[in-house]
Amino acid sequence: LLRLNTLGLKSNMLSGVVPAKLGGMAALRHIQLASNKFKGTSFVPLSLCADASKTLDVRGDNTVCPFERTTLKHFYDGAKGPEWTNNSIWIDEYDHHCDW
Repeated sequence: LLRLNTLGLKSNMLSGVVPAKLGGMAALRHIQLASNKFKGTSFVPLSLCADASKTLDVRGDNTVCPFERTTLKHFYDGAKGPEWTNNSIWIDEYDHHCDW
């Protein structure tokens, strides 16, 4: 799996959440998740929505990867969020960005 470049999971009746570990796979560049049974807005981890180097076929759906969520992630990273005194509620992979 270390060299996996494309993961095609389109139209497979998948449900639940997409594992956050996919965001950490360095070689993975193309992920197809459309036309499955995912519900709600928090099934795609933030690490996939915010990573512009990966092609994600549901990224353009603002209910799945809200622009505000990605923008807040970039703000957190740019403002040295890990060094903040109180950063415990920021950048959860699945929580809604309004809860941060």
